[in-house]
Amino acid sequence: INEPLNKQIEALRDECRMTVEELAEGLGVTPRSAYRHLSGEATPRQRQIAAYEKLFSQKLGRKVHLETSVERQ
Repeated sequence: INEPLNKQIEALRDECRMTVEELAEGLGVTPRSAYRHLSGEATPRQRQIAAYEKLFSQKLGRKVHLETSVERQ
């Protein structure tokens, strides 16, 4: 079974050494939204997931793909 989306985002944020504020700014969302994504309280929308992937890919210099569960449409 794959890791929950919020855990994947948190691990990538750690790897990039980004604060939640920097993450939010990079995504164009409020820090509150980013905190809610990281806590698992809110699930990012598809376009936000794409923005996370793009941001982390640029920061890490490699293709980042977030695994999402199939039941979420």
